[in-house]
Amino acid sequence: MIPGHEKQTHELTPYEIETILPKVVKRMKEKIGKENAVTNSHVVKMFKKHGYKLSEPRFRKIIQHIRINGLIDGLVSHGRGYFVAAKRSDIEFNIRSLDKKINSEVVTRDALQYQMNKMFN
Repeated sequence: MIPGHEKQTHELTPYEIETILPKVVKRMKEKIGKENAVTNSHVVKMFKKHGYKLSEPRFRKIIQHIRINGLIDGLVSHGRGYFVAAKRSDIEFNIRSLDKKINSEVVTRDALQYQMNKMFN
């Protein structure tokens, strides 16, 4: 859970685990190759259309759960959405993208740490 974003990042609820997660896993396993990528907003829209409660931040949390728990090997994302990697390069691309996001967050965090120390020490 991320402080200040508890509503969006709390652990999955029983409803999400028992009802939403199995359906997401089933559908995402069919999305093999980037040409079959599906966006967060599209998935959420389809779930809502069928009467399920799901938001975009919670869908991202479900994707994180799937990845961390190995429920779908090679589930990646890029500008076109989420899909199951058809090639090693799909996963390599996603790893590089994640590394760049991590590095960007570290630089921002370090800058804020420096500014706080300058302001309050």
